[in-house]
Amino acid sequence: MTPIRCARAVEPPRNCNSRAVAHPGPVLYSAVMQFTIARMRSTAGIRTHHLPARIARAGSRAILTLGTTALIACATPNETALEGQSAQAIAEMTAPIILFKGNTGNGGAEVHHSYRIPAIVNAGDGRLVAVAEGRVDSAADEGNINLVMRRSLDNGATWLDQVQIWNAPDRLGTIGNPTLVYDALNDRVWLFASENDSKHSLGGAGGLIPVGVGDRRTWARYSDTKGSSWSDPVNLTSFVTPADYTWDAMGPGAGIQMIGGAKAGRLVIPAKGRIIVSDNAGGTWTSLPTNDAPLNETTVSELQNPAGGLYVNARSQDPDVLRRQIKRSSDDGRSWSAWASDAALLEKPCEASVLKFTPGGIWRTLFFNPASTVNRIKMRVRISYDGGVTWPISREVDAGQGGYSSMAATSDSHIAALYESGGGDDDFLDIKFTKFNVSWILNGAAEPAAAALDRAGP
Repeated sequence: MTPIRCARAVEPPRNCNSRAVAHPGPVLYSAVMQFTIARMRSTAGIRTHHLPARIARAGSRAILTLGTTALIACATPNETALEGQSAQAIAEMTAPIILFKGNTGNGGAEVHHSYRIPAIVNAGDGRLVAVAEGRVDSAADEGNINLVMRRSLDNGATWLDQVQIWNAPDRLGTIGNPTLVYDALNDRVWLFASENDSKHSLGGAGGLIPVGVGDRRTWARYSDTKGSSWSDPVNLTSFVTPADYTWDAMGPGAGIQMIGGAKAGRLVIPAKGRIIVSDNAGGTWTSLPTNDAPLNETTVSELQNPAGGLYVNARSQDPDVLRRQIKRSSDDGRSWSAWASDAALLEKPCEASVLKFTPGGIWRTLFFNPASTVNRIKMRVRISYDGGVTWPISREVDAGQGGYSSMAATSDSHIAALYESGGGDDDFLDIKFTKFNVSWILNGAAEPAAAALDRAGP
């Protein structure tokens, strides 16, 4: 695919200004704050990787996205709704469809045996970008695994054919754990992934060589065209991966762009034992450890209080715990609480997804996973109004087989969800897509008044 040059100028989202406006189409933008992107300075012990600077112009105003200050601000499509807009009164859910069907190319040329590890992001203007692992020969975690993509131009109502967008450098190895984040300030989609060659695998699975130090690498690329083309990949391993790691994994699923606190505008990618962050629109990336046991397959959300607070939700590494593991930071990720089990969040160890969802001025944390301690079944979505401390509302999305998932807030104030399905016990072939609104999750229940929710977090 044609690379996007780093110097390309990008216009800010339409109708973005210093007050809330309604786009004539389905997108609502609200400038809830002014983001300041500070220059990331190299300090002792912090490694950074530098990409070229670029400038985006809005009329006579220039937005420098590397090393200076952003002078124009928009909330991300994931956060936006007109001030005071309430959640939809009519409950809506689309019947789940198979978006990535195993043993097909889903309209594209490349057929894969299985599709796993979904990631989805709202790229603005009603555009959704969905990425998954395409496993060529089997559903196994090792071997020839590529990244494939499908896009929607209408908030998930219809989808373009599948495109294979990323192969491992040796063309036969594994490129996986896709993790997407949308930079709304610069209208840029980032895609992170983990890679190893065809000779290695986790623990030597499949008769291959066990992954050792340096055998698992971190890559990133971006799109300034809402996924229709992508930049060349950049190897960030030496800047964002601990030197003693053997196995490593991005996300998978989705990262976030922070809207509160001193680091507003920061891009955050969850990863094993750390978060990977950029404070200059992806010009440089560095990692902040989450301390103690480096749990795998983490997902991240932002807290309302304290501003700049972060919530990390991870897969348990203990098969006897069967509950999600939680960490919190009150200082932009510089320090963290100890891991704690959330008794309400059942799991047979599996990846899950969280999403901050704020239409109507209500700060919600959504959680989506197979809510079972027996098998990967019973996909359920939950709502928290206190930053993941309690989960008073939930509803089952699919009673059948489930698995890894990813969520995004759409430009029409719905939740888009991808989740694994198909095959037998843990033998995933397909990935399903569905879309629902808050009223569907509530199922007749009432939400707290927005004024009562200014206390997210313990």
